[in-house]
Amino acid sequence: MDTITSLIDTSCRKFEFRPAFLQKYAGHWQETTYGMLLVSSDRVAAGLLGSGFQPGDHAALLATSSPQWVMAYLGIMKAGGVVVPIDKELKEAEIHHILSHSEARALFVDEDRLEITHVMTAGLKDLGLIVPMPLAGEALPHVTGMWKCKFLPFDDLLRSGNYSPVDHRPDDPALILYTSGTTGRSKGAMISHANIVSNIRGAAAHLGVDHSVHTLSFLPANHVFEQVCGILLPLSLGGKVSFCESLKKLGENLAEVKPTFFVGVPAVYRMILGRIMKKVEEQAVSRLLFS
Repeated sequence: MDTITSLIDTSCRKFEFRPAFLQKYAGHWQETTYGMLLVSSDRVAAGLLGSGFQPGDHAALLATSSPQWVMAYLGIMKAGGVVVPIDKELKEAEIHHILSHSEARALFVDEDRLEITHVMTAGLKDLGLIVPMPLAGEALPHVTGMWKCKFLPFDDLLRSGNYSPVDHRPDDPALILYTSGTTGRSKGAMISHANIVSNIRGAAAHLGVDHSVHTLSFLPANHVFEQVCGILLPLSLGGKVSFCESLKKLGENLAEVKPTFFVGVPAVYRMILGRIMKKVEEQAVSRLLFS
């Protein structure tokens, strides 16, 4: 049985020059190849280890779904760490609880949440490293003055030196996933590499997909359903993942990238149906045909 990182690294070496990701920047879809994913995740791991992060430490991901999110996710695991994905929409008190309860030693966070993160992380004795994703160089001196822990911008991680592989096994923990907390404070469920890899392989076999699979990722990457089916499944096969700009632009992005595979939750399908029916109702000919 593979680990998550060995499974994805195999794809990265096999499909080095193929696009792994598409993301829209300044109105244009830009590619990240499998080779770039391999190098970047290795450098994230090297940078973490060089900053004092130890195998077995926990690192939280509080960031928007993107190629950089996946690089950080894989890089944490390659450093022997355990990923704690956090929903960006949670309230500050709940995020503070997760960071404290999980004993996170590092936090990857979008730069637009740094000020609010400063409030949320006050008093967290375990947190020693903040990785802004990304952070403009000129803003760093001002921001670091507010914190007691070390700052290491994501772009600096990508300039780290050579990565020396850290030994980890399929039965080692890969993730700590927190519940919605419907019966009180959210509780962490520890998921192993073997758990996730078995789900990836089971889903691939059941769905009959191959290297031609192309997904449009629009659900939050912190959700394990999106991690497995929307991101890791296609990457394990040499497929392609496009990242949706926003839920409001879902229809537009679907038309632009034309994915071959689409995963969602019932609320999303109801929303899509609602938009279709609204268009039908707005046009007399369509209304006649569908009546």
